[in-house]
Amino acid sequence: MQNNIIDGKAIAKEIKSELKQAISDIKDAGISPRIVIVQIGDDRGSEIYAKSLVSSSDKLGIICDYHRFHYDTPPAEVYDKMKQFAIDPGVHGIIIQRPVKQPHSEEYLASLLPPEKDIDCMNPYSMGLLALGKPKMLPCTPAAIMELLKRSQVETSGRRAAIVGRSNVVGKPLFMLLSTKGDGDATVTMCHTKTKDLAAVLREMEIVISACGSPGLITGDMLSSGCVVIDAGINQVEDKIVGDVDFDSAVRKASLITPVPGGVGPVTRVMLFNNLIKAVVTQLKPS
Repeated sequence: MQNNIIDGKAIAKEIKSELKQAISDIKDAGISPRIVIVQIGDDRGSEIYAKSLVSSSDKLGIICDYHRFHYDTPPAEVYDKMKQFAIDPGVHGIIIQRPVKQPHSEEYLASLLPPEKDIDCMNPYSMGLLALGKPKMLPCTPAAIMELLKRSQVETSGRRAAIVGRSNVVGKPLFMLLSTKGDGDATVTMCHTKTKDLAAVLREMEIVISACGSPGLITGDMLSSGCVVIDAGINQVEDKIVGDVDFDSAVRKASLITPVPGGVGPVTRVMLFNNLIKAVVTQLKPS
């Protein structure tokens, strides 16, 4: 591997090693950490991600229940099940797989998540706490990106950073994390489909993070020499998974860059378990 490529798999392995001790301590206290995954429909990408979480849970010694509902399942039946998970003291973390399509409501499902079990920060209350700089949990992909920057010794304070993509899942929460006083402290520009002359904007940046779902959108000639590039895009092109960044041209300009796959993805998955451990500890504290 080239020395300017950030190895997400190695960083994820490092974090997993740290989590194993925390999980062992929790089990010694007589608690079995348990996560519930809820998926509605048969989206292939969601299924692959859920199964990877099940596999990782097994390796970490975490109980993982994977519940799949058909799209034709009455919404009330799914909502009732969610309410059961919410009050079950043996369930410590719940995630809802996207996409959630009508007649099921992602917003309503998210509202049923207790903040202390909302390990991917989907509940509007959880997002509100994040906006106030007082999060209970961090959304997993933005948290993974911050962890990649930190463990790669990338200084964000005072630096110019651009986020390409304004989704509620990655772009907006990442904007908040990168600009938080005393944490990210970066000067952040959010780019999107209405941004004029994206290349001109990105050439002014020291850190470029993409999460817009547009394969190969960002090319090397759009980047400043020596910038840090984090590619959180996951796109299927024919039989390959590629990012939003044209890796072959960008790797020659960047001082550090994440590959796809093998960059943000592995760390995102492990940050979910990091949140689960936080959730267990929170729920053990006396109210």
